[in-house]
Amino acid sequence: MDKHLKQKFYEDSILPYYNGIYYYALKLLKNKEAAEDAVQSTFEKAWKNIDTLRDPEKVRSWLFTIAKNSMYSKLRKQKTRAECEFLEMAIPEREFREIETDAPKALMNKEAHRILREAMELLPEKYREALELRYYWEYS
Repeated sequence: MDKHLKQKFYEDSILPYYNGIYYYALKLLKNKEAAEDAVQSTFEKAWKNIDTLRDPEKVRSWLFTIAKNSMYSKLRKQKTRAECEFLEMAIPEREFREIETDAPKALMNKEAHRILREAMELLPEKYREALELRYYWEYS
């Protein structure tokens, strides 16, 4: 691919996903600096491997796959899953603030969310990740 076309494609089709990748990394790593490093690594790998993208229509899933692999690789090297615990996936905390002012109902919803989160933590990584990508990130 021509350098100018490559740069234009990168700027127009890849960079717009920066915020999404950052929040995905922040969600998994639970650390701002680690998330920033992961995003930088992801976009560096995307630039270096842009020629391997077979279907430009699937750039979003390609980027999230790069980010996921990069983050899990880093976590494996650290030999810890503590930073990668499931975090408020099904109902983000902001939604709890928006729930009706009915306190008992809000408490029941928060308790249901806690139970769901604990159940998700028991799932093998590949199933938990599939559910997160489907229901939190709205992938098919």
